[in-house]
Amino acid sequence: MNDKILVEELGPIFLKESDSRKRNCVKVECPSCNKYRIVLRANFIAYSTTKCNICKNMTHTKTSTRLYRTWSGMKQRCFNSKNCNFKDYGDRGITICSEWISSFEEFESWALSNGYEDHLTIDREDNDKGYSPDNCRWVTMEVQSGNKRMQSTNTSNYRCVVYDKRREKWYSNIIVKGKSIFLGYADTAVESAMSYNNYVTANNLNKKLNIIKE
Repeated sequence: MNDKILVEELGPIFLKESDSRKRNCVKVECPSCNKYRIVLRANFIAYSTTKCNICKNMTHTKTSTRLYRTWSGMKQRCFNSKNCNFKDYGDRGITICSEWISSFEEFESWALSNGYEDHLTIDREDNDKGYSPDNCRWVTMEVQSGNKRMQSTNTSNYRCVVYDKRREKWYSNIIVKGKSIFLGYADTAVESAMSYNNYVTANNLNKKLNIIKE
């Protein structure tokens, strides 16, 4: 696996005080502990990893766990511009608190002390704020789907309300226990939004209601 993380090109510098000549160096990040170090650029190109010696010599038995993948996934969404979800996270200014960025152990400790279970997913209570202990919780996929912000492609400006061009009607649907429930067609987006709200209220579901715009 390629674990190279280049932070900065430093150019010719003295790598050690005892060096008699400058050599091309780069600043890299250890993908395991996230600490920075300076290495020869030639070595960065030649080797498949930039892990520090401590992490190289330590067996990280948690990298295959679901919780570790959750932590890694957060960082990818927030900081890797090539990640398919970056536009909805990093590009929007969503970031991760400093203690979680620098340490998986800190994130793991918070998770295990705050209700983490393997069937739950991490959820930000305020979708405009980042990942931190005071804005995150562990919820089911159903609860998380009800807390998602509206996509930019949503032309109705209402949660779960869509326009059917073929029928020239608006309709709403809702996901309950992993199943999509169709709530019927309407002439206006407001009517469909109200149908969604009525279903949520009648069934006491833990989902955000639409704010009806008159």
